[in-house]
Amino acid sequence: MFYFSSGDKIDPVADKFSNKVRILLQDHSPGNKRLAVDKIMLHGVRAIKAQGLTILHGEEVTAKSRAIKGPDEILPMRCANHACERAVHNMEDFARGYVPNGHT
Repeated sequence: MFYFSSGDKIDPVADKFSNKVRILLQDHSPGNKRLAVDKIMLHGVRAIKAQGLTILHGEEVTAKSRAIKGPDEILPMRCANHACERAVHNMEDFARGYVPNGHT
């Protein structure tokens, strides 16, 4: 819900989005009218409140969710770590071979 992508139609975009959110909450958590939100634009806040929902601070929930890693995230992290270690090792080898006596 950014003006850049929605232009002057940002209110209808926010209304459509907030209606989808309300339906999802209704389907998956009947009776729940609370929604934790990490970051949202003002148009989104107004549209969600117009759906009868209460917006709660969601940064903590988001951060804690991101901390949980599954195998599909751990393997790429290990690959990235290995690539960084190899790059540092190669830089150290280069420095030892081409920088005499620690001088630049």
